Amino acid sequence: MNILIVDDNTTNLKLLRAQLEVEDHVIIDAINGNEALALLDRTHVDAIISDILMPGMDGYRLCYEVRKRERFGDLPFIIYTATYTSPSDEELALDVGADKYLRKPAAAEAIVTALHEVCNLPPRRHRAPGAMLPEAELMKAYSERLVNKLEEKNTELSAAVERLQASEERLQTIVQTEPECVMILSPTGRLLEINPAGLAMLDAETLDQVCRQPLLDLVVAEYRGAFSRLHQQVMRGEGGTLEFEIMGLKETRRWLETRAAPLRDKQGTIISFLSVTRDITERRQVETALRESEAKFRQLSESLPQLIWTCGADGQCDYLSPQWMDYTGIAEQEQLGQRWLEQIHPDDRDRTITAWNAALASEGALGLELRIRRTDGVYRWFRTLAVPLRDDHGRVVKWFGTNTDIEEQRQAEEERRVLETQRRQGQKMEALGTLAGGIAHDFNNILGAIIGNTELARQDVGSDHPALESLTEIRKASHRAQDLVQRILAFGRQQQQPRNVIPLCPVVEEAVALLRATLPAGVELVTALNADTPMVRADSTQIHQVLMNLCTNAWHAMGGDQGRIDICLDGITVDAEAPGTGVNLQPGRFARLTVGDTGSGMDAATLERIFDPFFTTKPVDQGTGLGLSVVHGIVEAHGGSVTVKSERGIGTTFSLYFPKEEAPPPSPTPEAADAAPLPAVDGQHVLYLDDDTSLVFLMTRLLERPGFRVSGYTRAEEALAALRADPGQFDLVVTDMNMPRFSGLDVARAVLSLRPDLPVVLVSGNITEELRAAAALIGVHHLIYKPNTTDEMVAVVRRLAGPPKNAVEGIANERHGNDWSTDGARELKEMKNRGALTIAQDRDSAVVHGMPGEAIGLGGATLVLPPESIAAVLNQISDAEKRGRL
Repeated sequence: MNILIVDDNTTNLKLLRAQLEVEDHVIIDAINGNEALALLDRTHVDAIISDILMPGMDGYRLCYEVRKRERFGDLPFIIYTATYTSPSDEELALDVGADKYLRKPAAAEAIVTALHEVCNLPPRRHRAPGAMLPEAELMKAYSERLVNKLEEKNTELSAAVERLQASEERLQTIVQTEPECVMILSPTGRLLEINPAGLAMLDAETLDQVCRQPLLDLVVAEYRGAFSRLHQQVMRGEGGTLEFEIMGLKETRRWLETRAAPLRDKQGTIISFLSVTRDITERRQVETALRESEAKFRQLSESLPQLIWTCGADGQCDYLSPQWMDYTGIAEQEQLGQRWLEQIHPDDRDRTITAWNAALASEGALGLELRIRRTDGVYRWFRTLAVPLRDDHGRVVKWFGTNTDIEEQRQAEEERRVLETQRRQGQKMEALGTLAGGIAHDFNNILGAIIGNTELARQDVGSDHPALESLTEIRKASHRAQDLVQRILAFGRQQQQPRNVIPLCPVVEEAVALLRATLPAGVELVTALNADTPMVRADSTQIHQVLMNLCTNAWHAMGGDQGRIDICLDGITVDAEAPGTGVNLQPGRFARLTVGDTGSGMDAATLERIFDPFFTTKPVDQGTGLGLSVVHGIVEAHGGSVTVKSERGIGTTFSLYFPKEEAPPPSPTPEAADAAPLPAVDGQHVLYLDDDTSLVFLMTRLLERPGFRVSGYTRAEEALAALRADPGQFDLVVTDMNMPRFSGLDVARAVLSLRPDLPVVLVSGNITEELRAAAALIGVHHLIYKPNTTDEMVAVVRRLAGPPKNAVEGIANERHGNDWSTDGARELKEMKNRGALTIAQDRDSAVVHGMPGEAIGLGGATLVLPPESIAAVLNQISDAEKRGRL
């Protein structure tokens, strides 16, 4: 916390700083009240610890000034003094607004304990502006402390003459620095001494100007009798107080409040009249203005839009503005007393009374929000603000309050809260997508190794081996796990997935399998799935989400770990209205998904709101109220409808209707003869990069089996170093996407900067549209979803790695007279005629480019050959044409 310490003694400051910095508090110091107030205006402070006796502005005045400022009304304030230590001094400290009073010196534990106490006070426990004693009474008490001090000094004079001079000097210092008027009068009423503040009150500059006549001559005539009586009373030794009006030498009229006491000699004889007087002109003017304003109050209250009221300290209402009566439709007399509470919403009445009593106990203002009934019985929200009027003893005698209609503001705040909840929900889903992507990378590596090794094992054992069936089941289970990862990714991304015509049975079965692992063992999950249920056009991920939401709600409705959930799937034909549903549907055939539970059920009022966004009957922090609204939105987006039946104590059943969709015709299967043949495999060199050692080992075995040469790497730096050493040795690069330091896209950029013609394949367990676009922009030839690497890898590598090495060698050897196949020449000619063959040549080599996607001849590859080989190729084509072989 930031703690402001105010003390003119540097030793005290250092001691307090050492005691408080042990608890990691930040200490800010000031040497008097004026400096402290300046610091408060520009520095955040959490608590104040102040001495009383200081130059400029003492601790009493500082506390008073702090409490006068509204924004510091609750700022914890501790008085810590070695000078003002009497019970009355402590009482004055609390009256001016201090929260705690400590006497110096105090132990560190006591200071820390006091600090914690005042900082942990409940709201509005501190003295707010206007909650302390009125300034007049406060300063009267302040002056009384001073008078008591002076009387102590007077007693000391009679007890020790040798200390008289020192005492007089101290007294003179106090008098001269006292901001209020201090006067000493002779028994006849003439001024003997007066401090500078007193001279200013009398419009005088020197004592000589006012000592030539009795002070009584300056008192306004109508108060001279009272002043004379006070003078006589003091001279009898009784002391007293008086408020009176005086006319200064410049004919300035002022109201003064004086507290007088006798001064005695050492024998106890009264020798003079001492008074401490303060100017209360401003206070009297305020009181006068207040009385005048009361006459205008009703006129003003009738012109304001707020509902105006006044009450006594006991809550008995004595005034209600016409707006209040117009709003409630009830006459003022029928609402006075405490009967106005009847117009407050029943749920807000106890809260209103509690706030009222708390404001009285803390001597603070009243502020709360509540609902008030309108003439038509509708309740609207109002903000109630009330300030107290106190008597001279600080007691509340009346409350002035306003009620401002904030219904629209509350609605706007509710809308903002809903939007904020939606934003947080979106952030959760975004975080889920990020988490799913991270999980998918590692999990897909594991699945890839399982699927790949299973496939190799299936090839090794042969069709008649007993283990083949087990290996086949492992492969099936791995592919199911692969599909599950894809669904998790799709759900986490919350992106619109394509809707396809699908049967609902497999989707429900998959969701049920996940639910069985999620729900408590005591919750029985019973399914009845009709295989003849019509197919529907749907997003399987969203249907999965709907079922998970409904079953989770069903489980929560059971209130424990015991119960039953029934999931049924069947078809239903609707003519005009679904039987027993009460919801109109377009006539036709529908798939019906029903989820029923044995939970607590719902009443009619709850049923009407269950699909409202953010409506929930669950405790705070145990539900967002989004589950059923999401279900309703998904079903309607699919062109369906939702119905619900519920009974308290029995359970709830949700029925979801999805319109039937005809199954699409099967996709035509191309004839084997029309399928473009893949290039043969004859030692093409593949660079394979993955940070997972097991996958590198697996893919090396997988690709070497049909005849590829494979160089496997687990670090991108090593792979790129090998490529830089001999760029021409590789026919294809296959790289994983997610790797330390380098992503697959980074590797692809580096590879294609070295050899733009070298095909690159990217493997990832989370292929998004953004990844596809980035890969295409770089020039990546193909993306493979991990763990599909086993199924796709060999075919993709055969297609992209180019023609077998023996075909290249046949072209290169043509210049040596070796015969080259007619088919090969025909393929090259066809490619040339279609513009699918380009040749580039320089001093040392020539490049034959096959256009991407070509499956004949060069297979879409690019060959780098010696110049003489290019001539041999062209000559071979020409010779073949001349001999009529093409």
